[in-house]
Amino acid sequence: MQDIRQIAGVSGGALAHHFPAKRDLLLEVIRTQLGRAVYRTCIEPFLTAPDALDGVRAMSGVVRSELRDAEVITGCPLNNLALELSTLDVEAREELDRLFQKWREAIAERIGKDVELGLAQSLDPGRMATLIVASFSGAMSMAKASQSVEPLESCGTQIDNLMSPHYPRLSEY
Repeated sequence: MQDIRQIAGVSGGALAHHFPAKRDLLLEVIRTQLGRAVYRTCIEPFLTAPDALDGVRAMSGVVRSELRDAEVITGCPLNNLALELSTLDVEAREELDRLFQKWREAIAERIGKDVELGLAQSLDPGRMATLIVASFSGAMSMAKASQSVEPLESCGTQIDNLMSPHYPRLSEY
């Protein structure tokens, strides 16, 4: 906490006023910093893509690009914290789960919209969203362990292969 106080340039009293305990600071970091990172990296690509298939491709590209630029692959911060904190702190677990839920919901909504518009066929939006999030989260852990983006590239390719047949109009081009 002293290092944080010094970096932030605030007094101990000011920091304690806003964050009486380390846990309070952790929860705020999850809600704000981690929430923004998940939105930018994992949710925004789906909201801005023409369809969910392009959303998967965009998200995969953003993540792989960030990892290639990093000196060390540290994995997915959301996944890392979930693995470390989920059994230790109920409120932290709930905040982390909320971020995973937002990620899945964004993908499911996009796939659902694609099905509704006739862009995609025979996809269960919720289940496909869970598969995508679980696959990319697992691939990030594997990338961390191997210090290679290959697991993410493989995961992205396989998700693309699974989804492409459900986007017949896009497959024709």
